[in-house]
This record gives sequence, C-alpha cells and structure tokens, in this order.
Amino acid sequence: MEKRIKEIEDMDFNSEIINSDKPVVVDFWANWCVPCKRLEEVIEEVAEKYKGDINFCKVDVINNQEITSRYGVKNLPHLLFIKKGKVIDRTAGSISRDILEKKLDTLVEST
Repeated sequence: MEKRIKEIEDMDFNSEIINSDKPVVVDFWANWCVPCKRLEEVIEEVAEKYKGDINFCKVDVINNQEITSRYGVKNLPHLLFIKKGKVIDRTAGSISRDILEKKLDTLVEST
C-alpha cells in the first residue's frame, strides 16, 4: 500500500508545509512511541478520503529538533493543522478517528 504521509525534515518544512497551497496536517512522532504508530495507521486510513484536499506529513522529533522546538511539541503524538502557513489547530496525545475526521472536515470547509 502506498504511503500517504510524506516524511519531512527541518530543511523541508517551509517548502512542504508553510508554503503549501493546501492545508497540511503535520504528525510529530518518534520511533519508540507506540501511540504514534497507532495514530499513523489512522491517518493513513483517513488520508485517502481527503486526498487532493489536505496534505499529510510527519516529522521525526528525534531527528528534527529545530521544528519540534519551534512549535513547542512536548507530548507525542502531536498533530498540527496548518493552513496558509499558520497553525489553526493542534492536538497532543492520541485522538480517535472520529475526532480526527471532524478536525479534517473543519480544515477543508475553511479552505
């Protein structure tokens, strides 16, 4: 199955996220974080529904501390919902598929 979440690094953040013409969901994660892996599975599932409307990216917090620090990410998993370069919503910790889809619907509707 094709991955729908693009892995990005500190140096890619502006080009992939801030300058994106579409809303972006950024998943901050770590390899040792079990809830992160579960949430990634949920994101992969819902990404198909929002294909073309929302871009999905992930940032490894261990290898990308500049971005992690800039956005004050302290708890994992951590999602940022970014539109036109600005954070319009965020979550820290695990969230259900229903809550994620409601947030994504809001992100698309506000486009």
